[in-house]
Amino acid sequence: MTIEKINRTIKGVAELKLLRLSDNAILHLPKPTGFTIDNAIDQRIQMTQNSQGETTRASSYIKGRMPTLRVVYSHLQPETLQFKIGNEFEPKTQKLNVVKDLLVTQALYAAVTDTARIGKNVVIDEPTQAAISRDNESVQLVQQPFSTFDGAVNDTFAVGAGFALKFSDNLVTAQETVSIVTSETFTGRGIADNLVGAHKIRASLITTNNEVIIFKADNLTPSFDGASIDSNAESVEIPFFINQVPGQCFPYEFFYTGKFVGC
Repeated sequence: MTIEKINRTIKGVAELKLLRLSDNAILHLPKPTGFTIDNAIDQRIQMTQNSQGETTRASSYIKGRMPTLRVVYSHLQPETLQFKIGNEFEPKTQKLNVVKDLLVTQALYAAVTDTARIGKNVVIDEPTQAAISRDNESVQLVQQPFSTFDGAVNDTFAVGAGFALKFSDNLVTAQETVSIVTSETFTGRGIADNLVGAHKIRASLITTNNEVIIFKADNLTPSFDGASIDSNAESVEIPFFINQVPGQCFPYEFFYTGKFVGC
């Protein structure tokens, strides 16, 4: 046996695909950066006594298995987030809040004209909250109608179509920083009522000599232990329970194919 053969090991996961069991649809996710199986084997230790009267092990055996698969992605997307939330995402049209901080240096700020920009769908005189800080306390500004706005009335503002903004003269003179919360209608993807169900997985692992190992598990459900979402994290870990498949003796397959990859 050569040194290369004796040192051969797995160097990483090359391909991984999740498929929903409900409709066999593939989730077209980015390639993962991590792949860990925790077999969580429950083993029973059988005890005995040696000739000196000391308690020692006689044997051990496997009593149960509760394996978990942990897949790590470097992307936060709806189809990875669903495994942290427990619900799928779906197309939606919904009215939601828009928040903004603005340094007021002019009396009028023009409307957003780009349809792809936040604020484009804000309607004229949309009920809006705005505040400044004065003497270390939040001071609420009063909203006026946009078309009849009077800049001489202190601590006031107005909202026009497309998130155009008007501010009173005293706010402009003081160059106040204003916090604004308004609303507009969005068409995008939001959390659905549908729960994330069972999936199956197909993966290819590669050894140091480029041999392909096929991994498959036919009954995965997401584990929500520690289901935190850190928007600044460099990676997100998705844990799955590898569940038993009726009629099978082992919950997953790990198969050395004898076939190789190359570029």
